[in-house]
Amino acid sequence: MTEDNQKQEKKEQVPITDSFQIVIKVPRKAPLNEEGWNKYEIKGGEMKFVQEFCKEFYKHKGKIIDVSNILEKDIEQVIVKAKKQMSIPLKYDEFGTFSKNYTFLDKWEDFRKITKDTSFPIKKDYKELRKNIFIGISIRNKYTHGELIYDGSLRKFFIEYNEDGKKEAEVDNEIIKKEVEFICNLSIPVREISNEFDRIYLEKKK
Repeated sequence: MTEDNQKQEKKEQVPITDSFQIVIKVPRKAPLNEEGWNKYEIKGGEMKFVQEFCKEFYKHKGKIIDVSNILEKDIEQVIVKAKKQMSIPLKYDEFGTFSKNYTFLDKWEDFRKITKDTSFPIKKDYKELRKNIFIGISIRNKYTHGELIYDGSLRKFFIEYNEDGKKEAEVDNEIIKKEVEFICNLSIPVREISNEFDRIYLEKKK
């Protein structure tokens, strides 16, 4: 990487308020300071723009985490009920209880195994649901482990995160709302599976 490119890639960690922090990508055309780095200050209307977005972002980020936790609990219920009605080895067996070592991805892999197994009592194709839950986990990880970036050149916000390498995704309030709704909707069919396990169990007890 050339010295010019290094200057262009310069980022600064800027505290926006006492509660929020954001990485600022310095515009490429910003003037150089005495040390040879781009000098860039956010102030006035642009500062207000960034502050207002940060407040909304962290509020919606909390919703992403909340609905993801609900989905994870719903999947746990399916796993517990499946273990009582199906003879199938799962990662769940290695942990015995839902410990921190039993990750959301582990649970998704068990859910996938359950719904693909020939002994699965519900005769319905859940291929699309499995794919969408995996996407939901990726969305959750993006927000929980990613870094919020404001690009001063574009006046846009991005999340920089690692998923099979470094990635960057544009984010705005509408995108976040859609992702919250996407994850919320995944709980509906998962609960239907859980309820069906309950129905089958009660039928067998008659």
